[in-house]
Amino acid sequence: MISYFIKFALIHLILLGAYKLFFARETQLTTLRMYILLATGLALILPLIHIPVTAQAPTLPVDRLTVSYLPEMLINSEQQAPALSWWLVGYLAVSTLIALRILLALIRIWRWYHHSTPATVAGIKVRLVDNLQTSFTFFNIIFIDTELARESTDIIRHEAAHVKYRHSYDLLALNLLTVPFWWVPSIWLSIAELRKLHEYQADAYALAHSGYHSYLDTILSHVFGNNRLQLIHSFSDISVSKRLKFMKAMKKRINIWKLAGSALIAAATMYVFACQPGLSEEELNQASEILEVPVSEDNTMPNTGYLHDKSEKDAEVVELRIDEPEGTFMVVDNPATAVGGIEKFYEYVKENLHYPASTKQKGIEGRVFLQFDVQTDGSLTNIKVLKGIDPEADAEAVRVLSNSPRWNPASHKGIPVKQRMVLPITFRLQ
Repeated sequence: MISYFIKFALIHLILLGAYKLFFARETQLTTLRMYILLATGLALILPLIHIPVTAQAPTLPVDRLTVSYLPEMLINSEQQAPALSWWLVGYLAVSTLIALRILLALIRIWRWYHHSTPATVAGIKVRLVDNLQTSFTFFNIIFIDTELARESTDIIRHEAAHVKYRHSYDLLALNLLTVPFWWVPSIWLSIAELRKLHEYQADAYALAHSGYHSYLDTILSHVFGNNRLQLIHSFSDISVSKRLKFMKAMKKRINIWKLAGSALIAAATMYVFACQPGLSEEELNQASEILEVPVSEDNTMPNTGYLHDKSEKDAEVVELRIDEPEGTFMVVDNPATAVGGIEKFYEYVKENLHYPASTKQKGIEGRVFLQFDVQTDGSLTNIKVLKGIDPEADAEAVRVLSNSPRWNPASHKGIPVKQRMVLPITFRLQ
């Protein structure tokens, strides 16, 4: 979970940095808005995507074939009840405060709604609120001060643009993201940038209906403070000078090289965070040293292998039965991978696997080897213990692996196939 949060922050910072680099002075409002929303969506999704990039496997000696051997994971006897760290308490406290802030804003809007009067001004439905002294929009509802509604229809057209372009969806979504990601500065910068783009887009809409000079008079005549709610749009959110400057420069087009540059950065970010390299030659050789399967004279693979458990003091070679049902592969072009990466799979195992009390009382520790098949639908089946240390510990390891989330299946020559894998889990007393 922590790795996901960190990856999200890095991806979002990179993509928003590209926005500031290429588009800070651009005026194509729809394109800029879509970039920020897509960048945020990409930052949420990319950490969950893992595209295997498998290098060509080195040639192994002809007298052995390898079963895919996962890295060893360690289960300590004292890791089952970790203390709640202070940083986690602080994080949850800030997240709770931000969630309460959003809830209070929604309650405040609800109260305004129930103390307002429905009306139609210039063919647009609004809610009139006494002594509001401003106007704002929340989803498809336009709130406006009763006296202000009588003075100018330009402001109502401005607010109607927020309804037309569904700006409230953007703000609500990003504000909800501040609950878990309040510590990511690019989230707050994105909200500020979106609010600015929304106001400029609403200005453009109102200008098309009233004309430059008429709308300019409206802006200069209604400079008032807003209510500072992050979930709504207010006519006075952007300063007069910025609005005047932007209205004069709204017809520029984005240079193609800027679009190409931002696309290149997005592609590079996707490659770095979503693509996983295959096993190196050293890792493949290490795996082949741990599990060896002799090949008979007629090049057929028997059902017996030899596991070299180097954790044993006497380096005993233990004979194992490695069953290979028809259609199950031990060596494939693209091996099966855990959804979210091997780190996420190990996090799942460590969070759910418990060191059995009876095993600890007996003073037993050691390494359990589990064999399992990853089916073409990603499910884990045929789970069994190749080498165990204690019935309770063995059963606990099998239980956790049986409840594992589905994996990304292996593929061989472009076709999804079943693959046999071995997972070593070390139980260690403290």
